[in-house]
Amino acid sequence: MIVDKLKKYFSQRMMKAFSDNLNFIKDQINNYCRENKNVKILDVGCGDGKITQKILNNLSKNNFQIYGIDVEKHTPFKGLIYYKHDLEHKKFPFLDKKFDIVYSNQVVEHLWDKDNFIKECFRVLKKNGLFILSTENISSIDNIVSLVFCQEPLSQNSSRKYQINSFFSPHYGKKLEGNLEESHKNVCSYFSLKRLAEINGQKNLKIISFGNINKLCEIILPYYNRLITIYGVKE
Repeated sequence: MIVDKLKKYFSQRMMKAFSDNLNFIKDQINNYCRENKNVKILDVGCGDGKITQKILNNLSKNNFQIYGIDVEKHTPFKGLIYYKHDLEHKKFPFLDKKFDIVYSNQVVEHLWDKDNFIKECFRVLKKNGLFILSTENISSIDNIVSLVFCQEPLSQNSSRKYQINSFFSPHYGKKLEGNLEESHKNVCSYFSLKRLAEINGQKNLKIISFGNINKLCEIILPYYNRLITIYGVKE
């Protein structure tokens, strides 16, 4: 009974965190595009582009070009210039300083070589361009509670066949579908994500996080929030 209640509550807070984080990304991109013209945007790990559409739906289509890159083959929505490419081991198929905005949402936790990924994001970003990178937080409060109950963190899963990570997960016990290479490889903490960016060339990034037991905890304990986002302008 307690587990069911916690599972439901964590699931609700998780969904709220994803919504708040997506709105933050939208606001950052919208503000940048209002102040700049003919903006070139790169969505790194864009998937099928559905999230990309949500982020850009309030922007004037005359003010930007949107590019997407992903390891799998997808049929992109109209207007997305799509590239299928290895995000982890190879250089991105773009010239240096091509884009005004480079962002990636819930992708870096799927990669082993995060250093190459971040270096490539910076390489293709123009000076004074906007960088945004969002991911899950391994030290989030729900992951910690899961460990207290001798479960795996919700943000990782040992099996490549079924969801067996934690009985707090809303997906617990379900069979994994699709490309199993998409599973989380390892997940950063609040501080390690910022350090990862700094050692790969990007200084003075800000960090924001979303999702905790309640709004007060989200404000006073940001290190334990569900989602973390680093962002800033390239110097």
